[in-house]
Amino acid sequence: MLSFLAITTVIAFFIKGLSGFGPALVIIPVFGFFLPFTEVVPISGALLLLSNLPLAFKSWGSIRKRSFLPAAIGFGLGVTMGGRLLVILPESVLKHILGFALIGFCVYQLWGGRNITQRPDLTPVEQARLLFFAVASGLIVGAVGAGALPLIVYLGLRYPKENFRILLTYVFLVGSCAQVAVYSAQHLYQPHVISTTLWLIIPMFLGLWLGSLAFGKVQQKLFNRVVGVLLILPAINLLFS
Repeated sequence: MLSFLAITTVIAFFIKGLSGFGPALVIIPVFGFFLPFTEVVPISGALLLLSNLPLAFKSWGSIRKRSFLPAAIGFGLGVTMGGRLLVILPESVLKHILGFALIGFCVYQLWGGRNITQRPDLTPVEQARLLFFAVASGLIVGAVGAGALPLIVYLGLRYPKENFRILLTYVFLVGSCAQVAVYSAQHLYQPHVISTTLWLIIPMFLGLWLGSLAFGKVQQKLFNRVVGVLLILPAINLLFS
C-alpha cells in the first residue's frame, strides 16, 4: 500500500510543480481508498505545507508583496467566513453554478486561452480584484471544499504562467499553514499519520522537482491547456455531486 501511495504522491506533486496547484485533487480521492478521511486530509495538509516552502523560498525575489498580501489575506479571511456566509444558497445550487462556470473556463483554456506575456499593472483596482477573488475562493473552500477555483480562474485569465504559479504558491502556503495548525489542535496527527507523512516526503519532493523541470519547458498555450485539463475533474464533481 505504501508503495502505491508513494507513486500517487509523485504524480500529484509533479502536477503541483508544473502548475502550482492540484495535488490534493489526486491525493485525497486516491488515498481515501486506503485510509480514513481523518488521516488523508491531515497527511495532504502537511505535504502541501512542505511542498510550498521550497517553491516560496525559490520565488521570494520574484513575488510582488503588494499582490501576494491581498490574495493571501483574502483567502484566509474567506476560509474563516466560508462556513457561515455561503449558507444562504443551497449547497447543490452553488456547486452547479460553480461547476458550469468552471466547465466554460476549461473549454476556454483547452482552446488555447490568451497568450499572456505580461502581468497586469498592480494598481489599486488590481489589488482589489485579487482580494475579491481570493476571498471568494476562501469562501468556497470553507463552505463546500471545492478549492481556490475563482482565484485560479482569475489568475489564469490575467497572469503569465510564472506569476500564476508564484501567486498560488504563496496563497496556498498561508492556507496549508492554517490547515496544519487546525489539524494539530484537533490531535489528528497521531504517530501513524506522522510516520506515513514522513514516508511520503521523498516521493513528494521527487514529483515536485520533476514538475518544476517540466514547467521551464512548457509554453504558455500548453500551460493553459494543462490548467484546463486539471480543472475538468473538479468541475464534473461539482456538477454531479
